[in-house]
Amino acid sequence: MLYDFIIINKNDKTPLYRQIYMSVRKSIETGSLKKGTKLPSIRRLSADLDVSKTTVNGAYEQLCAEGYISNKPQSGYYVEAQFSDTPSKADKASSAANKSKKYYEYDFSSKSIDDGIININEWKKYVKEVLNQNYLLTSYGEEQGEEILRNALQKYSLGTRSVNTSYENIIVGAGTQTLLHILCSLLGNNKKIALADYSYIQSEYVFNSHGYDIKYFRCDKYGACIDSLEEINPDIILLNPNFTVNSNITMPVTRRLEIIKWAKENNALIIEDDYNGELRYSTHPMPCVQNYDTENTVYLGSFSKILLPSVRIS
Repeated sequence: MLYDFIIINKNDKTPLYRQIYMSVRKSIETGSLKKGTKLPSIRRLSADLDVSKTTVNGAYEQLCAEGYISNKPQSGYYVEAQFSDTPSKADKASSAANKSKKYYEYDFSSKSIDDGIININEWKKYVKEVLNQNYLLTSYGEEQGEEILRNALQKYSLGTRSVNTSYENIIVGAGTQTLLHILCSLLGNNKKIALADYSYIQSEYVFNSHGYDIKYFRCDKYGACIDSLEEINPDIILLNPNFTVNSNITMPVTRRLEIIKWAKENNALIIEDDYNGELRYSTHPMPCVQNYDTENTVYLGSFSKILLPSVRIS
């Protein structure tokens, strides 16, 4: 039955494994493939589609990483996600002078990025171009951020994180904390917010300053537990779906959909903190929560790790 839903074009520039992944994912999201359905083995599917086993394995690995399917040892691959009755989509250098500076061959801290992956000279060139345009420096600019930048962000966030929105809905700020202050001002004071106890600590300072009642939900290896949200009954839920403290895994799509469903039924707003959402080693980034719920989720992202930490764009 699966083959009716797999569409591949070997003349297309899109990698074949990506085409297989998108076909299976779409079939699961539309309900054509139900939870528990067994998928063909890697060997069988590669033979039937006349593609390499590596191609099929890459597609299956991505689907497993996102929670759409699961691999049961000695049994095979099965559909894991269930999309029926779910919301539909809308189309610091050191300051101590007496400290000796240490050199590390490999620096895995979050304090800086590898200067080998950013073209500083190109960055300087564009900064100089802006400085030479006096009208940009002698006016306030647009309240939400320059339109050309918001257009670029809309295309980028759609392509890399599957954010469903238009440029008119994007607000550019000097860091996530600034945007959270704006958001809290819009939502009003004295709200009850639920978050994980390992969340972005600076966000708690913002919520406290607006009189929010902060509660902490329990987590299992898949992320926030629904029964814990029911006990708290918050007005707002702050999620970081890319990191689960109990397992260090990405929140699977099934749990994301459960949280979206609960939030909608209980009139709660989801704030998605997509910290490090682009950073993956063996798979592509998973679509954000906002991709599945455009009406009830506020998406937050920044460029401190993929652009320059000193450039505060969120």
